Amino acid sequence: MDTPHNIAKGPKEALPPRAPSTGVQTPSPQANGGPTKAENGRPVLYPVRLRVNIYEVMAASLQRVCKRWGIPEGIGARIAITQFLAQQDPQYRAE
Repeated sequence: MDTPHNIAKGPKEALPPRAPSTGVQTPSPQANGGPTKAENGRPVLYPVRLRVNIYEVMAASLQRVCKRWGIPEGIGARIAITQFLAQQDPQYRAE
């Protein structure tokens, strides 16, 4: 009687150890604050990427304000963060 392929017929043979990988992998970017690189090698004006979770009403408001000002949302968010830090952090104002 033949046995199905998924049933072991006996003890498994040990596989020989594998050689170390020669492929070079870059480390994964940090969650918040990891430096970013320009794809074409140009210097980066804003070297730190910040990803933020916001409410839908905040996103809608940001879209409206940025549309009225004629600027991208990223710039609008940067302006908001700059104003907040200038009001809250005396050391930031001095820089």
